[in-house]
Amino acid sequence: YKKILSSNPYEINILRIYTFVTEKLYLMKKTSLQNKIRLSQNIKYFLMNDKCSAGTGRFLEIMANTLSMRPNEMCELAREGSGVTISSMCTVFAESEVISLIGQGEKKENIAFAVVDSIVRKVAAQANRMSEDRPMLCLTGGLCECSYISEALTKELGMEVKTDPQSRYAGAIGAALGAVKKGKKN
Repeated sequence: YKKILSSNPYEINILRIYTFVTEKLYLMKKTSLQNKIRLSQNIKYFLMNDKCSAGTGRFLEIMANTLSMRPNEMCELAREGSGVTISSMCTVFAESEVISLIGQGEKKENIAFAVVDSIVRKVAAQANRMSEDRPMLCLTGGLCECSYISEALTKELGMEVKTDPQSRYAGAIGAALGAVKKGKKN
């Protein structure tokens, strides 16, 4: 995990971009101005998968394509599956496992479950590396469009995982908000 360290209001980095979007998409809904300020000051940790595509929306897309489905269709089908796991966290090897499961005649819903379960385990492991003092977790990026993933993460982590329909575009929204803030200060 990374702690937001810079107090320079003119510096716009990936951490600050996601802080802006978290404030906009999650904290500014149904809260008073006083709570917004208090909550935005409490954004302490930012976690991003920066090693590979496993556990990301791209991983989900690749696996769904392998099953000849759209990602949201695969996630919904995963609700009906169980009993199968994908052990590899590498996208290339996981895709090989999916192809092998298809070749073995495994039911599509069980393969879909295995894909989603592998993503949930990866993201939960990352989230568990953060401080225990985490009153809220927000899911952004390509995974947030599948409600089953946020539901499974909520269950796995034992706390609500917040998401928003616009969260897929969190980086772009945060960068735009940051540019507006920076422009107002100049």
